[in-house]
Order: sequence, then structure tokens, then C-alpha cells
Amino acid sequence: MGALDKLTELVRIIAYVVFWAGLGVGVHVRWKLLLNPAWVVAVALLSATGVIFSFILSFQISQHKTSILMPFTLTFLPSILLGVIAFSQTQLVHSDDHEMYMNVVLVASLAIYITWASLKRSIATPPPPVPIRLHELSALAGLAVSVPISGVPNSFGIICSIIFIGLAIFSFHRRSVSFILILPLFVLLNLKTVLYGTEYMNRLSLLVFVCIVAVESAMDIFASTYSSLSTWSPIFETPLCVLRLLAVLMFCVETVLLLLVANTLSTHKEWWLVIPLYSACSLVVWLPLHILYVIINWKLWNRVKKAVEILKSDTTRSLSHIFSSRGLRHFALFTYPLMVGNAIVTLAQFMWSWTTQTDVTCGLLLICLPLQVILISFLRDLSINLGGSCCGYALVTPSVLRSYSDDAANLRNAQVSTSFATRSLRLIQEFFSHHLVEDGGCEYSSDRVTQDMLAASLNKFFSMKTKQGIAYDTYLLYYSGPVVENGDWALKDGAEFSYGRLVTMWTDHEVSQTSRLILVLDTAKSNYWVPLVRKTSIAYVGIQTLYVMKDCERDQTFSIGDFTRDWVDYNCNPQSSVYSADFSTPIITTYGISPYWTFFRFHEPSVDEMNKHWSESFFFSIRPFLLLYSIFDSKRLCFVCSFFSKCFSLLRMSVCPPNQLHIGHGFKLLRFFKTPSSHSIS
Repeated sequence: MGALDKLTELVRIIAYVVFWAGLGVGVHVRWKLLLNPAWVVAVALLSATGVIFSFILSFQISQHKTSILMPFTLTFLPSILLGVIAFSQTQLVHSDDHEMYMNVVLVASLAIYITWASLKRSIATPPPPVPIRLHELSALAGLAVSVPISGVPNSFGIICSIIFIGLAIFSFHRRSVSFILILPLFVLLNLKTVLYGTEYMNRLSLLVFVCIVAVESAMDIFASTYSSLSTWSPIFETPLCVLRLLAVLMFCVETVLLLLVANTLSTHKEWWLVIPLYSACSLVVWLPLHILYVIINWKLWNRVKKAVEILKSDTTRSLSHIFSSRGLRHFALFTYPLMVGNAIVTLAQFMWSWTTQTDVTCGLLLICLPLQVILISFLRDLSINLGGSCCGYALVTPSVLRSYSDDAANLRNAQVSTSFATRSLRLIQEFFSHHLVEDGGCEYSSDRVTQDMLAASLNKFFSMKTKQGIAYDTYLLYYSGPVVENGDWALKDGAEFSYGRLVTMWTDHEVSQTSRLILVLDTAKSNYWVPLVRKTSIAYVGIQTLYVMKDCERDQTFSIGDFTRDWVDYNCNPQSSVYSADFSTPIITTYGISPYWTFFRFHEPSVDEMNKHWSESFFFSIRPFLLLYSIFDSKRLCFVCSFFSKCFSLLRMSVCPPNQLHIGHGFKLLRFFKTPSSHSIS
């Protein structure tokens, strides 16, 4: 364990100690002021004893055997104690100064915990995706147990709110931005109904606790290096019968919610008008959409499980390619608007009882709506990350290989230069084949190319179309060869090819801005193009290249082609050790993207393709429902979700760009910063 790791662990321990200090102050206040404080003290003693016992036990047996016990004692028991403290606040306790001191200490523990979580994600590789971490689940379970112990009113609604928080954490681990849209509704329902009548509940301590539990999952939205589909991988291992049962149970719970809302409408002052309208909307709109909800869930998970079985038997293909071949993108594009409409209808039916709502109806809504939003997020990830078309063109010429052993550049012989160039060409061809990139040409020139030859090749490449006659989603341009000091390509007869000219040629072909250009450059000075790409606002452009290090150790050298070797190995080999913690290299891998890169979306299938797909996927009797609810088109009702997601992604890329940027074709753009501290960048 390094010094920074020890510091991070120390910060975590301090946060935990400060949190317990706040709980101790809360127990002390209730010991003094409550008429019957014995049960609060009993919970406190039980929690403290459990924590001490777990620490003692951890020194006696291996860490593997205590992996389940530690989260239970370190989070489950303290969360029960915090819930008891928060729910047992009276007017006398509320007005005591020590209660304010407890709140200050708990807020301080939250600040320290956020610092620890930030440090942890900045120095360590994020853990593999999980549905929800054990300490998060045990903390929420402990808080739920404290509700009946404390005997608070509206206990059903409060427990449902805790379940909502658990679903939010699950959604944040999936990097679901759509879930953020329903958080204001959660706050509003809790203030208006669920927590109504609990004026002296310590809401600040509950808020601090929820933030402590959810802060790591919220950071995963920004800091996670896994692709959107990879974050859903734990769900793919869930038995198919469980997924089907969940869909049926959801329909039953929503039916109960529908009937309870109808029952509350009987107390409405204009019930004679509201109840008939509510019944008509339920039969005409709500019922067909929720039948479709069950059918879509059933068919969706059938396709997902079959794709996962294919992946297990054929490890050479990526998950995204298998999903695309199973028609999951077409399925998601068609059903995504319907599920958005389903969520809107659920919320609209609940709004009929806005003035007569109860904690039970609010609680059921806080369970049903998040589950629908999670399904919407999954369908959206499938629709925007699958099915993209990609073509590639590579130009390789022998380049001067540089050695920094004496801080001076030396020419190697032509035979070695040619071998590195041919190796790069072979690797990029393998890369195209592995990721199903349409080969637009892989050219090798033993000498520098002329301007006319390069312009002709690029114009031909940029004019490539799919079999349907439309432009490819992604055009990948690879270049490895000589460059000048500012990164421009060195051509024959002293000519140069600049980034500005490349962008001009691209925009002349890509007038509609429905495709994107990715540059993969293996040259010594291509890093000078990265700032230019980041300022390109007229097109979707990305660049993957490298910085070359100076002052390397005496036995280290850099060769044109080493970057290609490592980058291709990392993107084609899941078990690759390239860029691992013990990997040493004299280069820094980096990427850059244009400002509005996050607004790019793959081409959508044509109307004929969509009609053919849904006619084959759904049986005839429900097709009128599918046509009837074509009003839930993604360009209308889904516009708000899509626009919010694009803006949030833009903010994420501006504030905290990931070290691995997933393109959607199975490969990634990388940033790798692990280098000796004495090195400088050329």
C-alpha cells in the first residue's frame, strides 16, 4: 500500500469516527431530554458493541470470511441508530443546542467522506459494476428497520422512500441520467405527504445519511470508466424467470396503485365528474400501455438472455456486436418512446389524486415510477450504443524512429523503419477486422505521398456509403508516418498537410453533420493537433494520439508503431496488461474531442426497417395498440429526456472527462497518465 493509499484510508477512518461522534452527541441529548430514553440507549449500546466485536473478529479470521460481517456491523447497526435518533426527535430535543452540535458534526463527517470518495476514485481503478454494493444495501436496510422501531407515522411511505433511494443508487451505478429527472418529484412528495405530520423529525441528519450512502454511486456517473452496456452486465446474469416475475409484479403493483387512487377520488368534492373521466382514461390509455409494458419486458429479456448465451459460447465477439445482431437496437428504438409514454401515463393517473393523495399512494408511486425509469434508461442505452456503422482508412509510411538515450534524435536504418511500418499496418488491419470496421483501404507507401495522392484517397474515403446509400456513423482515419514540428503531416517535395485542411475536406463531404471523424495518429508530434480538435465546433471530430516523453531512462527508446501496438492490444484483448499499474512506457496516450461530441447520435433505421421489425416482433392482436400510441414519438415526448441527457453528458465531458471514452463500436479512446515524474513532454 502506497503513501497515498494510506492517506486515503486514514481519511475514511476519520470520517467514520466523526460520524460516530455525531451519533454519540445525539444519544446524549435524548438520554437527557426524553421521558423514556432506555430504548435509544439500548440501540446505541448494541450498535457500538457490534462494531467493536467486528473489529476484534477481523483480526482473528481472514478478511474474506469477514467480507459480509463487516458491512453488516459497520453500516447496518449504525444506520439503525441514526434512524432511531432522527425519528425520535421531539420539540424539546429540537430546541436543544446539542442537537445543533450533532447536525454540525454529521455534516462535517459528510464533507470528510466526500473527500475520501474523491481521493479513492482519483487514485484507484473503479470496482467492477454491481447492482448495488453491500454496504449501501445494509445501510438502507438498517434505516428501514429503524422506522417501525421508532413508531413514526406514515411508516409505509417512509419505507417506500428508502426503497426509492435504493433504486436511485442502483440507477446511478448504471450511469442513468434520466433518473435525475424524477428526483424533484421524490422531494416534493416527501415534503407534502410522506413526511407530513413529522415536524420534529431531524431531516438534516437523514439527508446527511442519504448523501453518505449515495455519494459513491453519484460519483460513478462521472468517474466510471465502464461503458453504458457494461454497467448493466450484472443484470444480464439474473435468471430469466426472476426478470419475468418482476415485470408481472410491477403490473400488479401498478394495478393496486390505480385502484387506490380511484378510491381516494371518492372523497373529491367533484367526484361525480372526476371518477368517470378517471375510469375512461384508465381503460383507454393506462391499460393498453401497461399490457405493452409486460409484453415488452418479456420479449426484451428473452433477447438479452439469448445474446448473453451466445457471448458465453463465442468469446471472440463483443457484447455490443451480439446485441446488434439480435435486433436489440431496433427493438429499443421502437419501445423506448412507448415506455416513456407509459411512465408519463402512470404519473398522470396519480396526479388525479393530487389533492386527496395518501402516504400509501405516494409510496407505491415512488416504487413504480423508478422501476419504469430504469427500464427506460436501459432501452435508451441500447438505442444509442448499438448498431452504429463504422468504416476505416489507414495510411502508413516509414517514419524516422527516435531514440532519447542521449536526448538527441538518431536515424535508424531503413530496414528497421520498414519493419515497424509494416507491423503497424498489419495491426490496424487486425483492429478493423476485430471490431467489424468496414475497410476503406489500408495503404502502405515506402516513400512520402504527394498532396494529390493524399487528397484523392481522403476524398474517396469520406465519400464511402453503406449498402443503404447513407453515410457511415463513424469514419476512422489512421495515420502513421513523418510529421513536421507542429504535427502537420510531412508529404513529398516538402509539402505539408494541416489539420485545418483535413477538417475542410471533411465538412465538404459531411454537410448534414450526421457522422463523426475519429483520427488515430501514431506520430511523434500529433499531440499538437489535440487542442485544435477541442476547438472544432463545426463538426464531430475526435483524436487518439500520444505525447512523446523526453529524458527517459538510458535503456528506454521510443519507436513509431509502439503506440499502435499497445492501443490495438488494449482494444482487442480483454486480458491485456497494457496500461496496467506495472506497465512502463516512454509515451503518454491521450485523446481529444470536439465541443459538441456528446450531441452525436447514430443514424436511426428507416421507417420501412422499423415497420418490418415490429411486424415480426409483435403478434397481430396488439399491433393496433402500437399504431395508436405512435404519438409517443421520441422526437416529441422523449425530447426533454434526450436533451437533458445530452447536456449532462456535455457537462461531464467538460468537468470530468473519462480516462476511457467508449465510442460505441467496441473500442475506446484512452488517456494514460502513468509516467515517471522526471519525464517531460516534448
